[in-house]
Amino acid sequence: KFTVACALLAFGTFWSLGGLLDEAKVWPLGDVTLLPLFAVYAVAGRLSAFKLRLPQAAAQGVRA
Repeated sequence: KFTVACALLAFGTFWSLGGLLDEAKVWPLGDVTLLPLFAVYAVAGRLSAFKLRLPQAAAQGVRA
């Protein structure tokens, strides 16, 4: 589910900005830009999930 969500976000960002502005100016690498977009969303999602889980573990007395 997480992978599909990251892919949808990457494609949505790519198509939205490409449709609003000149696609060649916004995405000079073309379709290859989808890979870094996917990576950014995946890393940001994992980091935010990790940060959100930390207070719960500390409150329960679990050591990392």
